[in-house]
Amino acid sequence: MNFLDMVKQHPGGVDAPAITFGDGPAISYGELLQRADDVAQWLRAAGVQPGDRIALVAKNGPWFFELLLACCAIGAALVPINTRLSPSEIGGILDDCAPSRIVADSAGMAGVPGRFGSLDAAESLGRAPEAQGAAAASPQRAEATAVLLQMYTSGTTGKPKGVMLTHANIASIAQTGARALGAFNPEDRALVCLPLFHIAGVDWALFSLISGAHIFLHGEVQAAAIVDAMVQHRITKTLLVPAVIRMVTEEMERRCVHVESLGALCFGASAMPEELIARARAAFPRARMYHVYGMTESTGMFTALDPAEIEAGRRLLSCGKAFDTGEIRVVDERGKAVAAGAVGHIVYRGPQCMLGYWGNTQATASTVLDGWLQTGDLGSLDEEGFLYVRDRIKDVIDTGGEKVSPAEVENVLAAHPAIADVAVIGCPDPRWGEAVTAVVVRRQGEHLLLEQLRAFARDRLAGFKLPQRLVFMAQLPRNASGKVLKHVLRDQLGSGLE
Repeated sequence: MNFLDMVKQHPGGVDAPAITFGDGPAISYGELLQRADDVAQWLRAAGVQPGDRIALVAKNGPWFFELLLACCAIGAALVPINTRLSPSEIGGILDDCAPSRIVADSAGMAGVPGRFGSLDAAESLGRAPEAQGAAAASPQRAEATAVLLQMYTSGTTGKPKGVMLTHANIASIAQTGARALGAFNPEDRALVCLPLFHIAGVDWALFSLISGAHIFLHGEVQAAAIVDAMVQHRITKTLLVPAVIRMVTEEMERRCVHVESLGALCFGASAMPEELIARARAAFPRARMYHVYGMTESTGMFTALDPAEIEAGRRLLSCGKAFDTGEIRVVDERGKAVAAGAVGHIVYRGPQCMLGYWGNTQATASTVLDGWLQTGDLGSLDEEGFLYVRDRIKDVIDTGGEKVSPAEVENVLAAHPAIADVAVIGCPDPRWGEAVTAVVVRRQGEHLLLEQLRAFARDRLAGFKLPQRLVFMAQLPRNASGKVLKHVLRDQLGSGLE
């Protein structure tokens, strides 16, 4: 089923509130669908064809949903781009996806290189005078295998890859997640504050829209604003990463408040330490807590831990079992299932598995083998089928909910005149989950401070990719082929990751 049809058939009715953005008025489902239709007509009038890409360089706003639903109607694909990336990074993604139109808010416009010409303003999308008279056209119903979302993710090569997610992928996660994570319904008030250029935020919004829930949408993550919204609007469901949960609970403890309306608190990206779970349960005494696991290539989450496990103090490091629509295995290097408790490569098969990487058949072929998505993560299954993620094969760093490619950062830092050799790893950090750590071999006679290194890289890297720690070594440990042994670095730095 087309996702637009799923939203139209939600159980809440056209007059029910769909989205409240910041302090603005509520937008009803009827108004949202009309806006999406206006945007679809405007895109058609601008010459957008089925299969074309529409880039969105913007923070969270109603424009994301207007464009997503409009793309459903005309058979185009939406490409949300991280506004925190540097202009060169944004330009590289735009070069790769070759969009028919580029839509941006004020923050996004500042990041798009001038060579891409004029941009469409997100805030007035489809409502310019020249768009109002656009002739209506029959909806272009896309095939289930047609791409609806193309989201960019970085791997260890450092080059972002466009993950193609189809209408079937989106329909599957929307229906499965809405059912599995607290049974979304029209009475729910769902807080969406994670960025919609990442799959986690998108998933949470999808669950809400097909259920007729009321989305309270924030432009960015701010702990004080999150607490204000939870108290004022009596939020019933939200999805956060542990780093944000820590900031929110600290803010609530400072104010001496708790939120009893919250019935479901979903978290992912990493497990939560027992200390933080206890604080979260005190802040949200009635919330059931769901630990989920997934990635962009799987249209987001595909496992969830039953809240009863957390409530009983069991399996706190597990991310649960696969959704009933898919299956997971832990395999050895030959693709054979390993014994319960043994560590191996986590693989997933199900309707949420991506179509592939845009324009990169080689990477697709090595990532999806016989229908099984190779997650790049090491983990284990216990005897009852609960999954534990142990480490990342690809060394990608998770910092505050953002994923950072060490190779990308290394490529930038290596150009510094004081650096002879460099490796980048993630080290445990109580606030951000992992801190981007640069391990540097200095050139003879050179001196280097962390702030100098950050200043050098700031024009080429997004802020969250800049090193948070700087460590010096006389030489980096390497194997016979010259590859840096990052597990040795972690051991030497006492990270405990391996």
